[in-house]
Amino acid sequence: MAVLDAATIAAIREWVGSNPSDNEIERTHRRTESVERTALSILRKRRADLVSSPAEWDLDGDYGQKTGKNLDELDKQIAALEAITGASGAGTMSTSQLVRPDRAR
Repeated sequence: MAVLDAATIAAIREWVGSNPSDNEIERTHRRTESVERTALSILRKRRADLVSSPAEWDLDGDYGQKTGKNLDELDKQIAALEAITGASGAGTMSTSQLVRPDRAR
């Protein structure tokens, strides 16, 4: 099992920040096999976490946090990575008819 070099991890961190751990980045990279696809996978997981447990709170009107802006920014990053990788997340499907050469239609 090859360990990712520091430059590759740094390139992924430019997209995803300080989380997740290097080990998690390496596990994801083994599956995706590219910097951009690794970052895309991590950001999609992060977005799913935000959507599944949205948070919104205020401290006496002085400070508040809403996940809406975070989601907007994640969506922008994900869109940029999808444009780079050609992965829209929608998936593609094709169909065809298989015909054996020894059989007539």
